[in-house]
Amino acid sequence: MPVSPLIVNRRETVERKTILFICVHNSARSQIAEGLVNALYGDRFLASSGGTVATRVHPGAIQAMAEIGIDISGHHSKSIDVFEGQRFDHVVMVCDDKQSDCPFFPGGKDYIHHAFDDPAACTGTDEEVLACFRRCRDEVHAWIEETLVRKILELAVDKFLFRFPAGLYYSEAGIWVRFEGLRARIGLSDFTQQRNGDVAFAEPKEEGTQVRLGDEVAVVETIKVNLSIPSPVAGKVVEVNGDLLTAPELVNQDPYGMGWLAVLEVEDGEAARGALKTVAEYLALAKVQAEAEVLR
Repeated sequence: MPVSPLIVNRRETVERKTILFICVHNSARSQIAEGLVNALYGDRFLASSGGTVATRVHPGAIQAMAEIGIDISGHHSKSIDVFEGQRFDHVVMVCDDKQSDCPFFPGGKDYIHHAFDDPAACTGTDEEVLACFRRCRDEVHAWIEETLVRKILELAVDKFLFRFPAGLYYSEAGIWVRFEGLRARIGLSDFTQQRNGDVAFAEPKEEGTQVRLGDEVAVVETIKVNLSIPSPVAGKVVEVNGDLLTAPELVNQDPYGMGWLAVLEVEDGEAARGALKTVAEYLALAKVQAEAEVLR
């Protein structure tokens, strides 16, 4: 029975966009893309993948994805023939430079061709080959985020303009959360960093620190105020942004990118998402707070 692209949850009913990723062997690039979309953005997209012929899912792809907490070991390689008669919102061809190398699927509303180097073509030691799969994974992830996911909502209040990427979740304290498999990357929202002033010091908790929801996960000092940052999720700190030690201004300059604070290994992803706000919910809250501050 085919999976319906209609999701119903406690907040809203969302019609998910369907995506078919295509490469020649449906072994690496398209499998990685399918796994990333369904694991990270499954609330908005339903991804499938196929190729000219069914082969196997490359072990390097499985390992590279497992490193970021996404399990595609249950995937199997498919010919696009299995999708005959189906319609997709996006058909994305990820084959190498010549678009003619990719099989054509006639059931797309929108066609995109973006070439990624085939990691299965890499040679060398096991570690060198795995490095190719990691690079492919990261490049595909960045492209998906930029092309299919990232939509920036803006809030203008008085002379101020605040930006809110739609692909993130937000806490009431103004901390953004990007779920990456079993992990959550966090930072200060554009609204939070602007309202508190230029950052002079930022120090997340050490790697290995276990925090509960609401526990202090970082300290941020600005020219206006010292902030104790409450963790928007429960989990263990597994990575911190060391660049902030010498360049704390990154929090102001690039709050959703290079200015991130920490990465946590999440204990319960579903519960974590349920406790956070969507971009629309947080934008509404920020609007009320910003307008109240302007009226002071």
